[in-house]
Amino acid sequence: YWPPQYVVYDGLALEPKQRVDLPMIDINGDPLVENRVASIVASHNHPVWVVSLKEAGIVSIVDYSDPAGLNFPIVANIATAKFLHDGGFDHTGNYFLVAANASNKMVVVDLVSQSLAATIDTGAVPHPGRGVNWVDPDYGWVNATSHIGEGKVTVYGADPAGRPDVAWQIVREITLPSSGSLFIKSHPNSPWVLVDMTLSATGDEQD
Repeated sequence: YWPPQYVVYDGLALEPKQRVDLPMIDINGDPLVENRVASIVASHNHPVWVVSLKEAGIVSIVDYSDPAGLNFPIVANIATAKFLHDGGFDHTGNYFLVAANASNKMVVVDLVSQSLAATIDTGAVPHPGRGVNWVDPDYGWVNATSHIGEGKVTVYGADPAGRPDVAWQIVREITLPSSGSLFIKSHPNSPWVLVDMTLSATGDEQD
């Protein structure tokens, strides 16, 4: 995982455009030996990439709006929780939701204000992949995560405009036959939410 940097490439020519070094200080002010890029996602609403820095516990915002396409700077480093992993968006695309799986939390970053909106204690080693959202009949828009460390799905409110009373709060916990889940998914036309248990201790669960 060395060197600690990201490189922007021309998508058509596959030629490097810029290399940017990562911050090597974590959220506690301690120096880092390595700082892995755990995930990079592109905002649908803003000209930015959202970069999760695993060891640092920082979500970096990279601005790609340079008209010349030559400069791709980090414009915000948002202190969250350690250690960051994979994540995705809420239904509006204005909130980035990422697992800090060593801290047993989901982290919510507001991409409009470029600030930390919330942290949610979800359970042992959350692992949502890109995550999932749907309209809950009682709580409106929600997001959810599965877990590596325990057999459950944690559902939390994700509509601060329409349902501020439950926004970024756990509203449901659904028990699974086993722990070891890596991904949770759905589809707008499906009534189902699908969860794997890839790292199940027994490997014979069929749910």
